[in-house]
Amino acid sequence: YGIDQAVNLLVEAYQQQQKIVIVGDFDADGATSTALSVLALRQLGFSDVDYLVPNRFEQGYGLSIPVAEMAIEKGVQLLMTVDNGVSSFEGIAFLKEKGIRVLVTDHHLPPETLPPADAIVNPNLSSLNGSRVPSVLIIFGMINSAISKVVKRS
Repeated sequence: YGIDQAVNLLVEAYQQQQKIVIVGDFDADGATSTALSVLALRQLGFSDVDYLVPNRFEQGYGLSIPVAEMAIEKGVQLLMTVDNGVSSFEGIAFLKEKGIRVLVTDHHLPPETLPPADAIVNPNLSSLNGSRVPSVLIIFGMINSAISKVVKRS
């Protein structure tokens, strides 16, 4: 359900020491997913990892265009969503037009048509019942899959 493509994006970002911005959500799952992503990537040797947790009342939910603009101001080269993004068509398209790669990790039910992200990790895209899997578990699995590839190549 997108893990291989996601790990490849992370390995490339690691090799090129790209700026990664993680866009989380304010609820418990989003906060723990954001924290785990930032801490794990930094521990693995990713040198430039930052995060945003948008205010739903000011920037809207998920990866909206205002949030994408905030990430661009931070110098993003790879944007990774946690606990959101599977329905963020406008924000993802906006980033893609600017040449920025996007990795979506989300457990919410996807729409029939997926946004134009470079990779989407969502257990609902497989035979699993993904809505019962918290985003923090998706992040744990993805980071765990990336560890061996990043460590082998360093």
